[in-house]
Amino acid sequence: MLLLSVGVAARAQPLTTSEDYPVRALREGRQGTVQFRVTVSEAGRVEACQITASSGSADLDAATCEIVSRRGRFKPATDASGQPVKRIYASKMHWAIPREPPASMAAAEPTHPAEDD
Repeated sequence: MLLLSVGVAARAQPLTTSEDYPVRALREGRQGTVQFRVTVSEAGRVEACQITASSGSADLDAATCEIVSRRGRFKPATDASGQPVKRIYASKMHWAIPREPPASMAAAEPTHPAEDD
């Protein structure tokens, strides 16, 4: 299961699915928590993402910023007069091996033809 905790996210539905798990990390059984910081524009879009504490796995770290940058939508912060302003938010993503392997992983498994003796 992948979990993203961003207290100011504008969406209630999950940001990730088991299909987002990097295939190599999944095959190697790698899990971890990635801490990150995003710069959110006045329109609520992610402008930049930076890893602040690695999971210890470069592919989990990279997938975190890629997913948050592509799918993350935020309610823009506002100034004292109520105008939207750019803001930096910090959060973390927990990567845990899903109970059921993603369909894409099953499809990616190589087939081994029977060997002739």
